[in-house]
Order: sequence, then structure tokens, then C-alpha cells
Amino acid sequence: RLSQPVGTERGWLDITAEAPRLTVDAPLLIVQHPAGGALKLAMDTEAVIDYPFDGLRLRYRTNTDSGSSGSPCLAMDW
Repeated sequence: RLSQPVGTERGWLDITAEAPRLTVDAPLLIVQHPAGGALKLAMDTEAVIDYPFDGLRLRYRTNTDSGSSGSPCLAMDW
């Protein structure tokens, strides 16, 4: 018999709203499930490098685990 999950059901991020434009060296929170594993949080207080490709990408210094591509990058206020 499978046990029932414990905890609060998670919601989702509304990506239809315009993303805030962060300044260079702004802090970031990156919520990741590296390679489909357990949820991890990467945090960096001076993360943002720049916005190449007319703002379509965000370059940052934060260390993330392999397999975390596509993880959401969030400002400190989530």
C-alpha cells in the first residue's frame, strides 16, 4: 500500500506577468530539482551578471547543481 504524501500542496508560478528587471549584482533565489531529485534552493547575494540576447536570458553567478536547467530564478521577494 502506498502512503499518502505529507505536507502542503504546492501551487505554481504565474509567468504571464512581466518579470522584474533586476540590476547587476542583484541577489537571486533559484528553486531547483536537480536531475529530478529532491527540491533544493540556491541563493546568492550578488548573483546577476547581465541580460544578454535583448533580455531573453539572465546570466548569473549562482552555483546550481547539474540537471537544474530551466529552474526559476526569483528575486528575494519571490
